[in-house]
Amino acid sequence: MTPDELAGVLERAARSAGLEVRTVAAPGSVQVVPPDSTPLLRARAALEELDALALGTAEHHPYWDHLSMCCQVLRALLDGWDQEIAPQDAEHARWAAGRLSESCSRL
Repeated sequence: MTPDELAGVLERAARSAGLEVRTVAAPGSVQVVPPDSTPLLRARAALEELDALALGTAEHHPYWDHLSMCCQVLRALLDGWDQEIAPQDAEHARWAAGRLSESCSRL
């Protein structure tokens, strides 16, 4: 079954269940989201996927540390999106950004 065929099947099933299907620009990627989904919730879910990629390739890929540090900075930003970022989260984000800067200088 092609991604387009799968998207069609999911679209029909989702409509009957009150869900939304999004075909993502990445080839072969389809998302099923509940009606109360928001861009912030979807961003947090995407961040979890990125974090899993970084952790799954830790020390076996030359860019894993870059991705991991980016995820840590993004997590602090998303956690504080609707409120002020907690001081300890801001400090951690600054530390991760510094480490990212150092690793980028080695690219």
